[in-house]
Amino acid sequence: MKRQLTGVVIAGGRSTRMGRDKARLCVDGVELWRRQQRVLTAAGARPVIFALRAGQRSFAPGLTVVRDTREGVGPIAGVHAALRACETEWLAVLAVDLPRVDAAWFEKLAGLCRPGRGAVGVSREGFFEPFAAIYPLAALLSFEEHVANGGSHSLQPLLRELVDEGLMKAVKLTAREQATLFNWNAGALPE
Repeated sequence: MKRQLTGVVIAGGRSTRMGRDKARLCVDGVELWRRQQRVLTAAGARPVIFALRAGQRSFAPGLTVVRDTREGVGPIAGVHAALRACETEWLAVLAVDLPRVDAAWFEKLAGLCRPGRGAVGVSREGFFEPFAAIYPLAALLSFEEHVANGGSHSLQPLLRELVDEGLMKAVKLTAREQATLFNWNAGALPE
Protein backbone atom coordinates (compact mmCIF):
# COMPACT_ATOMS: atom_id res chain seq x y z
CA MET A 1 0.00 0.00 0.00
CA LYS A 2 1.34 3.45 -0.91
CA ARG A 3 1.76 5.69 2.13
CA GLN A 4 0.90 9.37 2.14
CA LEU A 5 4.27 10.73 3.12
CA THR A 6 5.75 14.21 3.40
CA GLY A 7 9.54 14.43 3.59
CA VAL A 8 11.67 16.93 5.47
CA VAL A 9 15.39 17.52 5.25
CA ILE A 10 16.62 18.83 8.61
CA ALA A 11 19.30 21.35 7.62
CA GLY A 12 19.14 24.20 10.13
CA GLY A 13 22.32 23.46 12.07
CA ARG A 14 25.26 25.82 12.20
CA SER A 15 27.82 23.10 11.29
CA THR A 16 30.31 24.43 13.86
CA ARG A 17 32.24 21.14 14.19
CA MET A 18 32.49 20.80 10.42
CA GLY A 19 33.58 24.42 9.99
CA ARG A 20 31.30 25.00 7.00
CA ASP A 21 27.70 24.32 6.01
CA LYS A 22 27.25 20.53 5.87
CA ALA A 23 24.33 20.92 3.48
CA ARG A 24 26.78 22.24 0.86
CA LEU A 25 29.21 19.30 1.17
CA CYS A 26 29.25 16.97 -1.81
CA VAL A 27 28.92 13.21 -2.01
CA ASP A 28 29.46 11.77 -5.48
CA GLY A 29 29.34 15.30 -6.89
CA VAL A 30 25.94 16.14 -5.35
CA GLU A 31 25.43 18.61 -2.49
CA LEU A 32 23.99 16.89 0.59
CA TRP A 33 20.80 18.96 0.68
CA ARG A 34 19.97 17.83 -2.86
CA ARG A 35 21.04 14.23 -2.19
CA GLN A 36 18.72 14.01 0.83
CA GLN A 37 15.87 15.54 -1.17
CA ARG A 38 16.38 12.84 -3.82
CA VAL A 39 16.46 10.05 -1.21
CA LEU A 40 13.13 11.17 0.25
CA THR A 41 11.58 11.60 -3.20
CA ALA A 42 12.75 8.11 -4.23
CA ALA A 43 11.11 6.77 -1.06
CA GLY A 44 7.78 8.26 -2.18
CA ALA A 45 7.71 11.47 -0.13
CA ARG A 46 5.65 14.27 -1.69
CA PRO A 47 6.30 17.06 -1.00
CA VAL A 48 9.85 17.32 0.35
CA ILE A 49 10.40 20.40 2.50
CA PHE A 50 13.45 21.86 4.26
CA ALA A 51 13.63 22.80 7.95
CA LEU A 52 16.02 25.73 8.39
CA ARG A 53 16.86 28.05 11.29
CA ALA A 54 15.54 31.62 11.36
CA GLY A 55 17.39 33.84 8.90
CA GLN A 56 19.07 30.95 7.08
CA ARG A 57 18.96 31.28 3.30
CA SER A 58 17.30 28.61 1.20
CA PHE A 59 19.63 26.38 -0.83
CA ALA A 60 17.86 27.07 -4.13
CA PRO A 61 14.90 29.05 -5.44
CA GLY A 62 11.54 27.31 -5.27
CA LEU A 63 12.23 25.03 -2.29
CA THR A 64 9.54 24.80 0.37
CA VAL A 65 11.03 25.91 3.68
CA VAL A 66 9.78 25.79 7.27
CA ARG A 67 11.60 27.60 10.07
CA ASP A 68 12.61 26.10 13.41
CA THR A 69 9.90 26.75 15.97
CA ARG A 70 12.39 27.73 18.68
CA GLU A 71 15.96 28.99 18.55
CA GLY A 72 18.74 27.24 20.40
CA VAL A 73 17.05 23.89 21.04
CA GLY A 74 18.59 21.98 18.17
CA PRO A 75 17.00 19.89 15.42
CA ILE A 76 13.92 19.03 17.50
CA ALA A 77 12.64 22.50 16.49
CA GLY A 78 12.95 21.57 12.80
CA VAL A 79 11.03 18.31 13.23
CA HIS A 80 8.38 20.21 15.20
CA ALA A 81 8.05 22.87 12.47
CA ALA A 82 7.78 20.18 9.79
CA LEU A 83 5.08 18.29 11.70
CA ARG A 84 3.14 21.54 12.00
CA ALA A 85 3.35 22.03 8.22
CA CYS A 86 2.70 18.38 7.34
CA GLU A 87 -0.50 17.69 5.40
CA THR A 88 -0.08 13.93 5.10
CA GLU A 89 -0.44 11.18 7.68
CA TRP A 90 3.32 10.63 8.01
CA LEU A 91 6.49 12.72 7.99
CA ALA A 92 9.77 11.16 6.82
CA VAL A 93 12.61 12.99 8.56
CA LEU A 94 16.17 12.93 7.18
CA ALA A 95 19.03 14.98 8.59
CA VAL A 96 21.31 16.57 6.03
CA ASP A 97 24.38 15.01 7.71
CA LEU A 98 23.40 11.35 7.25
CA PRO A 99 25.03 10.81 3.83
CA ARG A 100 24.64 7.03 3.68
CA VAL A 101 20.91 6.70 4.27
CA ASP A 102 19.03 5.54 1.18
CA ALA A 103 15.44 5.24 0.02
CA ALA A 104 15.37 1.54 0.95
CA TRP A 105 15.65 2.51 4.63
CA PHE A 106 12.55 4.69 4.39
CA GLU A 107 10.71 2.03 2.39
CA LYS A 108 11.42 -0.45 5.21
CA LEU A 109 10.15 2.01 7.83
CA ALA A 110 7.07 2.86 5.75
CA GLY A 111 6.20 -0.83 5.61
CA LEU A 112 6.05 -0.83 9.42
CA CYS A 113 3.88 2.28 9.73
CA ARG A 114 0.22 1.95 10.58
CA PRO A 115 -2.49 4.60 10.89
CA GLY A 116 -1.36 6.84 13.73
CA ARG A 117 2.00 5.05 14.13
CA GLY A 118 5.42 5.79 12.67
CA ALA A 119 8.71 3.90 12.84
CA VAL A 120 12.22 4.60 14.10
CA GLY A 121 15.45 2.62 14.20
CA VAL A 122 17.00 1.69 17.54
CA SER A 123 20.62 0.63 18.00
CA ARG A 124 21.83 -2.41 19.92
CA GLU A 125 22.72 0.04 22.70
CA GLY A 126 19.12 1.26 22.85
CA PHE A 127 19.54 4.65 21.17
CA PHE A 128 16.91 5.83 18.71
CA GLU A 129 17.83 7.34 15.33
CA PRO A 130 15.43 10.32 15.32
CA PHE A 131 16.73 11.94 12.14
CA ALA A 132 16.11 9.05 9.75
CA ALA A 133 12.63 8.15 10.95
CA ILE A 134 8.98 8.37 9.96
CA TYR A 135 6.72 10.20 12.42
CA PRO A 136 2.93 10.05 12.40
CA LEU A 137 1.10 13.35 12.32
CA ALA A 138 -0.48 12.07 15.55
CA ALA A 139 2.88 12.79 17.28
CA LEU A 140 2.43 16.54 16.82
CA LEU A 141 0.76 17.02 20.21
CA SER A 142 3.65 15.31 21.99
CA PHE A 143 6.13 17.55 20.15
CA GLU A 144 4.04 20.63 21.01
CA GLU A 145 4.09 19.72 24.71
CA HIS A 146 7.79 18.82 24.70
CA VAL A 147 8.88 22.06 23.02
CA ALA A 148 6.46 24.26 25.02
CA ASN A 149 7.62 22.79 28.33
CA GLY A 150 11.26 23.42 27.50
CA GLY A 151 11.95 19.69 27.41
CA SER A 152 15.28 18.11 26.65
CA HIS A 153 16.91 19.13 23.38
CA SER A 154 17.45 15.42 22.80
CA LEU A 155 14.72 13.49 21.04
CA GLN A 156 15.61 10.30 22.95
CA PRO A 157 13.17 10.82 25.87
CA LEU A 158 10.41 11.99 23.53
CA LEU A 159 10.89 8.96 21.28
CA ARG A 160 10.80 6.64 24.31
CA GLU A 161 7.47 8.24 25.22
CA LEU A 162 6.13 7.91 21.66
CA VAL A 163 7.15 4.22 21.52
CA ASP A 164 5.57 3.56 24.92
CA GLU A 165 2.34 5.25 23.76
CA GLY A 166 2.26 3.19 20.56
CA LEU A 167 2.79 6.20 18.30
CA MET A 168 6.17 4.88 17.08
CA LYS A 169 7.40 1.36 16.33
CA ALA A 170 11.02 0.76 17.39
CA VAL A 171 12.94 -1.24 14.77
CA LYS A 172 16.14 -3.02 15.83
CA LEU A 173 18.97 -1.94 13.53
CA THR A 174 21.17 -4.50 11.83
CA ALA A 175 24.92 -3.83 11.86
CA ARG A 176 24.71 -2.75 8.21
CA GLU A 177 21.80 -0.37 8.90
CA GLN A 178 23.61 1.11 11.87
CA ALA A 179 26.64 1.80 9.63
CA THR A 180 24.43 3.61 7.08
CA LEU A 181 23.19 5.91 9.85
CA PHE A 182 26.67 7.43 10.20
CA ASN A 183 26.48 11.10 11.21
CA TRP A 184 29.04 13.23 9.30
CA ASN A 185 30.16 15.99 11.67
CA ALA A 186 33.84 16.58 10.90
CA GLY A 187 36.60 15.78 8.47
CA ALA A 188 36.40 13.78 5.28
CA LEU A 189 33.67 11.22 4.74
CA PRO A 190 35.15 7.83 5.74
CA GLU A 191 35.03 5.01 3.19
